[in-house]
Amino acid sequence: MFGLKSRTLFGLWRFLGLLIVVARRPNLWFTAVRAVKRFGLVPDINYMRFRMLTMYGDAQAQPQSDDLLAYLRWCKDYQGRVGKLF
Repeated sequence: MFGLKSRTLFGLWRFLGLLIVVARRPNLWFTAVRAVKRFGLVPDINYMRFRMLTMYGDAQAQPQSDDLLAYLRWCKDYQGRVGKLF
């Protein structure tokens, strides 16, 4: 139905949308930068397919902004707890 160019453009728009969602939440910026350092700006395709399959039941699914924010909040909370242990 959609060619490679259409899917790539959709992926770019989706990425920019997620970037804007994070940009509007300064309290998650540091956490987002840490996630980018860990996974790279664009995570490995096999890892993302696995995550989308386990989360949405479809390896081709796109991450939702609410889920990204929940993940970043979880990372921030986890890091805060781990940091207090050591």
